[in-house]
Amino acid sequence: RSELEEKVGFKSREIDLRKTYWNMVAIEQSIELSEKLVVSAEKQLSDAESRRRLGAADSAEVARMSSQVDSRKSSLLLFKYEKELLFQQLENIFQDFKSENWRLDPQTAKSTSPAIG
Repeated sequence: RSELEEKVGFKSREIDLRKTYWNMVAIEQSIELSEKLVVSAEKQLSDAESRRRLGAADSAEVARMSSQVDSRKSSLLLFKYEKELLFQQLENIFQDFKSENWRLDPQTAKSTSPAIG
């Protein structure tokens, strides 16, 4: 029974690790996209300010573009915060795993089930 509970606990931590890893991949992609959106929004703001100076745009358009820049930056900041939380989660998960419970499958070079018993 104890061995079974240990295996179940290990599998649970393994699932947590996999979920956290894929969440990290998704967050990295979100950060990359958000950085591009910030650059794009800043360009649109610059264009709107130029049009306003030429009389082709009003202050409301500039305010909308400025608001969009701030919104994009806040989204980027949120993604970076979530990334930090995921790093903390990964650190906790790694602490749960004991290195002596892992062995390497020489044929696939992937981690296998823990060597129990």
